[in-house]
Amino acid sequence: MHPVRTLLTLTILASTILIYPAAAHAEFRTDTLAARIEALDRETGSGRLGVGLVDLKDGSAWSWRGDERFPMQSVYKLPIALAILTAVDEGRLNLDDTIALGREDLSIQWSPIAREFKGERVTYTVRQLAEHALQLSDNTASDTLLRLAGGPGSVTALLYRHGIAGMRVDRSEREMQPEALGLPPFQPEWANETALAEALNDLPPSVRRAAMVAYLADVRDTTTPKAAAHLLAKLARGELLSEPMTRIFLGILAGTRTGGSRIKAGVPEGSAVAHKTGTAMDVLGTGPAVNDVGIVTLPSGRQIVVAVFVAGSDRPPAERERLIASVTRAAIEALH
Repeated sequence: MHPVRTLLTLTILASTILIYPAAAHAEFRTDTLAARIEALDRETGSGRLGVGLVDLKDGSAWSWRGDERFPMQSVYKLPIALAILTAVDEGRLNLDDTIALGREDLSIQWSPIAREFKGERVTYTVRQLAEHALQLSDNTASDTLLRLAGGPGSVTALLYRHGIAGMRVDRSEREMQPEALGLPPFQPEWANETALAEALNDLPPSVRRAAMVAYLADVRDTTTPKAAAHLLAKLARGELLSEPMTRIFLGILAGTRTGGSRIKAGVPEGSAVAHKTGTAMDVLGTGPAVNDVGIVTLPSGRQIVVAVFVAGSDRPPAERERLIASVTRAAIEALH
């Protein structure tokens, strides 16, 4: 992101992100909320819907399938970024540190860095990699940050230290995506989208379907809706990072460019959303994962954490996204 745009985003966030105490004095109006979410769950067709909500005004929480595990896809870039910003807070990294990437570092499926790569080496700062991973969901940026963070085990251990036991990071994108798609281990040429599409076209449908079924049953790289909402609530309250680093994290999330038809489509005009999406490649008309998790700041200044996961749905992609917007709308209407 351009430095001026970054400064502007952080300035806006500083005026809209409010930190509330964690006392629990009230609850969502669960009578209508539960009925509405149950109806939306039925609209997933072959899939299931997971929801985690936290009202940051009073700490009240509500969930649907809150303790079930859902594949995160790129939502897992949130804890990876948390590990990186923790390292910055602790002086082990600097946001202005430069990282040189070569063709051997390019990752699979979705990566603007790979798409735009020219020459043999390209240099990014840690901040730029975080922006690419969170705002653009860039898999090359994410895999690079995961290595800098010490690997999946280090990220999951950090989550556990913060009391977020329902979320885990187990694989890089290079490891996770081929396995979920039914491909053999990562091949460097798959950093090219055309080559990846050709490799997928060569797979028998039965292989792709079996891989999807296995992926949906896998506990690796999953979260519960409660854990995802808990992570964002702790972030908003300043319980995970220093105040300056919290503002930077929220500022980057406010600039997310993916998922405009998800949480953002369900909030009132004048609201602000700091969020992270996750999307799996469709397999034979089924979406293994369509997700969005974020902090919504309403025009009044009140904040709510919304974490929504749609797993294994055979509904059209636009309908899966509409479900997330509808959950968001229902959650806001259920606030006391």
